[in-house]
Amino acid sequence: MINSDVGGQGHTGSARRDRIERVGLPASMLVVGAAAAFASYGYGLTSERGGIGPGAVPFVASLVILAEGLALGFSQDDEKTASPDGSQTPGVDSLVSNSSLRLSLMLLALLSVVLILTPVVGFIPMIIAFGFVVGRFLEGVTVLASVMLGMGSGLFIWAVFIVLLGVRLPAFFPSAF
Repeated sequence: MINSDVGGQGHTGSARRDRIERVGLPASMLVVGAAAAFASYGYGLTSERGGIGPGAVPFVASLVILAEGLALGFSQDDEKTASPDGSQTPGVDSLVSNSSLRLSLMLLALLSVVLILTPVVGFIPMIIAFGFVVGRFLEGVTVLASVMLGMGSGLFIWAVFIVLLGVRLPAFFPSAF
């Protein structure tokens, strides 16, 4: 069998990448969204006084992740689409570059780790770690800037939710208490 692929990558590499883009990313978003919805529901959607509980905002955010995963899964097409002038243009799948796919998958994996470790380590330490990892490894900024990003994020979450709003969060090592 003769391989007519000019780049030498072969059809299997391209087909595999296409399959990951079409199935892997939306499926990952659905899994993360469902896990986040389940975890946030455990914190309570309403407070004892009938107001917004500590799990309400994360629950809404998880619904957004679920909706985006569903939209991404249903909006992709495999074929070329015709533009108004009649020429063929690439479909949605071919517009996703390797770097954006890699970045999206890394962010989803990182968010999954944050969701898994938050009940053990606490929310604020995980926000600090998330800010550091995103800054250093995904954005490529210096170590000092990454530390400042992580610490600033943690301080912001602490000030807004714990100090100003009085929301109970699993802030620091909740399993130790």
